[in-house]
Amino acid sequence: MRGLWITFCGLAALLAVAFQVETAQVRYLDADELEHLNAAWLVSKGGTLYEDVFENHPPLMALLLQPIVRSAAGPEAMVHSARGAMLALALATLVVVGWIAARLGGLACTASAVLLLATHTFFFQKGLEVRPDVPALLLIAVALALLALRPGAMSWLAAGALLGLAALFTPKVVYVGAGAALGSAVAGSIAAERGRFAAAMRALGWIALGGGIVAGIAALAMARDGILGGFVSDVLGTSLRMRIDDASAFRVHYLLTTLRANPAMWALALFGVIAASRVRDRVAPTSTWVLGASLAAGVVGLFLIQAPMRQYFLTFLVPVACFGALGAVRIVAWSASVRRGAGALVLAAVVAAVLVPPALELRRDAGTMQDQLGILTKVLELTGPEDRVFDCWTGLYLTRRPASRHFYLNTDVQRLLGPGALEAEVLPALRNPEVRLVISDEDCGHLPSSIQSYVQQEFAPVPGWPFLLLRRPAAPEP
Repeated sequence: MRGLWITFCGLAALLAVAFQVETAQVRYLDADELEHLNAAWLVSKGGTLYEDVFENHPPLMALLLQPIVRSAAGPEAMVHSARGAMLALALATLVVVGWIAARLGGLACTASAVLLLATHTFFFQKGLEVRPDVPALLLIAVALALLALRPGAMSWLAAGALLGLAALFTPKVVYVGAGAALGSAVAGSIAAERGRFAAAMRALGWIALGGGIVAGIAALAMARDGILGGFVSDVLGTSLRMRIDDASAFRVHYLLTTLRANPAMWALALFGVIAASRVRDRVAPTSTWVLGASLAAGVVGLFLIQAPMRQYFLTFLVPVACFGALGAVRIVAWSASVRRGAGALVLAAVVAAVLVPPALELRRDAGTMQDQLGILTKVLELTGPEDRVFDCWTGLYLTRRPASRHFYLNTDVQRLLGPGALEAEVLPALRNPEVRLVISDEDCGHLPSSIQSYVQQEFAPVPGWPFLLLRRPAAPEP
């Protein structure tokens, strides 16, 4: 039975991974991806984050992408190489999740955990995109593995450092990181025969020290490069003030989406949490507390974060997959013990329930990047290497310089700046003759009327490309 299970789940997981590998090179580009690629390219050309390049994300993503943006033969190659790098990190996360699950319930649990995570719709969609959440997820997974499987001073220290590095990709990890630290403290307290409070504080202290060392080194490096003040202003200040439209609606929408697309995973995870809390002979209390507290903190964070988008779910999918795998193991084992042959039927039903709903959901996510790459190619044809492009939120001008410091002006950033600040920055930038092209997207329609009027006056639509506006020739001097 166990061999059948491992084979069945393993083949299904391989199928899901193969589909993700194929999808990574054709699926449409999210605007966030182009934001990160543009920021990295600007840095590679001498731009300075947080000074002449606005960026409300920590700096490690731009640093991670440097080898790709510096070596790629062109924008299309840059996109494919970056997607490939993200996919490699996502696959590495599956390996780490398999390692954690193996310690919880053996190879059957490993195969189940890898299958559950690989088929989670949000992991499939966002795990192949060029975004800081992907390397952060791998760092979270390794940190959880250390805390859950190898508790001790050095593991606590290393896990704290890994969580600190993850936060330098995206601050979203703070909730899961805090939960994992708290779970480690509780587990350390329970394991101690005496001095339980001191044991809990020791675990917290080592984790905090690891994170503090990384934060200190990062602060010194940014101070050396003269960007620490800009980091505080752009990342910390902006993150606290930036809001999306109707965060509650997005929160409900994505919760309902994942419950519809991955009902088996969430149901199995709930059962796995119950099983882990009741069975002590196979699941170590440390693992239960670390994974359980990180999952709980991640869910709590979902109701506190002001940008509850799909990528936030990635931060706590590792414990969900592990508990879900444990739940699957318990259910199939129980059914096999009740009636001969029932285990195989239940296993087939579980795999079908895991695979079918996300497959149906992903069909709604169809679309390729070809049209976007066509626009990007046209933008490069219309502009030269020294020209600048004004764009709000398409990002389809890779290897061209933006018009101003705010190289992306989606509605969230526009709301943050306000009409006055937008006019003060954008209008002088547009008057620069180096700005040769405007990409007029939906977000441009939310700019102040003075900016829209100037664009209509000074730029004309390109024949056949009405959303690309080329600067009108200067009027001849009398």
